[in-house]
Amino acid sequence: MPPAALRQLVAEEAPQIARLDERPVAVGTVAQVHRAVWPDGRAVAVKVHRPDARAVLSDELARVRLSFRALHLALPGHPVAPLWEEFHRHAVTELDCPGEAEHQRAFAAAYRGDPDILVPEVRLAGRRLLVTDWVDGEPVTAIAAAGDQRRCDDVAALVTAFQLSAPARAGLLHADPASENFRITPDGRLAVLDFGAVAAYPDGLPREFGHLLRAIVDRDAERLEATLRELGAVGARGGSASRRLLALAEAAVLPVLAPDFRFDRHWLRRQAGTLTISAGLAVAQGVRLPPGHLPLLRMVVGTVRLFCRLNAQADYDSALASWLPGFRPA
Repeated sequence: MPPAALRQLVAEEAPQIARLDERPVAVGTVAQVHRAVWPDGRAVAVKVHRPDARAVLSDELARVRLSFRALHLALPGHPVAPLWEEFHRHAVTELDCPGEAEHQRAFAAAYRGDPDILVPEVRLAGRRLLVTDWVDGEPVTAIAAAGDQRRCDDVAALVTAFQLSAPARAGLLHADPASENFRITPDGRLAVLDFGAVAAYPDGLPREFGHLLRAIVDRDAERLEATLRELGAVGARGGSASRRLLALAEAAVLPVLAPDFRFDRHWLRRQAGTLTISAGLAVAQGVRLPPGHLPLLRMVVGTVRLFCRLNAQADYDSALASWLPGFRPA
């Protein structure tokens, strides 16, 4: 973003900022972040949307829409249109600074005083600008690059606890678990940044998802099919589809819950082909993503990518039992 445009935006929407470092500390697709000083002397982070943000997002959405059209042609009769509408609705919210501020305030209130999780407080929200408290800490990207396995496992445990507890504690899901959105503070807490991609779960994670995962763990195809129908995620041919999903889950999900499982890129590469083919066959047989839960899928996929980058090992089974309703054995 040109420095002159940056100075003008800050002068219009946050004139109380005393000093602004015009060199960005982070740059994303549509926004960048700068360090500045608030009137009371505290350091703050200033996230600004670049002038071309809407045009860039529009171009990205146009490209993604082609993929949805291809999916519609490949799977005639599958409800692709509602999936695209949900994707589009969540994508455009990432340009909504007041909405992001509202989400971050809710997360900050839910985790205020938490010994393990830190969410920076919001100071100001403008039309194209968001000011929050600055957080000192080590980026998770640096921790992953350093390769200290104990620290990487600690990060994975903290991220797992945050992602699973947030719907119950804040009524919201953080749907963008990219490594750039987390850092570890000097006192060992997980600082969570960037609340542009958030979904509302006012009653916590749905109990049906716990039942679904419990049926997979128990290898109970009948209960799996019943839960899929309850979620509205399966059509008339649910019996064969649920058995295929169970076989897929036995290969891809159950190993993750084992106490000695460790994520890594090689595991992800080995799984990619099998997952793609098996998931495609399941979809062709009538299985679909339950309506309204695309951000949850994004969170799961993003978390797996992050943990593979960390080569992480953690007690996922216990975390699910603590925070996912319906997962704990009866």
